[in-house]
Amino acid sequence: MVGSLPYIHNVDFWNLELESGDGNAGRAYRKNFIRYYDADKARFDPKEQTYIQIEHFPPHHFLYSIPLRHPKSQDVIFGVLNVGGFDESEGNVLRALNDAQGNTWLLEASHTFVLTRLLEVLKLDVD
Repeated sequence: MVGSLPYIHNVDFWNLELESGDGNAGRAYRKNFIRYYDADKARFDPKEQTYIQIEHFPPHHFLYSIPLRHPKSQDVIFGVLNVGGFDESEGNVLRALNDAQGNTWLLEASHTFVLTRLLEVLKLDVD
């Protein structure tokens, strides 16, 4: 997975900048909707391509981009959480969540654990 060894300790992996609108995460932000990239189903038409590979890292086999929405307003997005796997076995685990029930679970878990903690760390009061 993305946050697993050996990538979690690589400074270059965490220092990336993309303009809003680039790739899977940018579109998740702009559309305010969970998006996924599945290498097994990806089209190779450049006009349809939403996945942007990070230089010097293997491409994702499967990637979710999950908008982190304001608890009181679904229209305000704090950021996008990317959860992905680089190899086929990790991709298959994530692919198993790619249905309505799995997407609901991913959204709820992202907000409960990631967004809540992020707001605590940043000392942001959203009430």
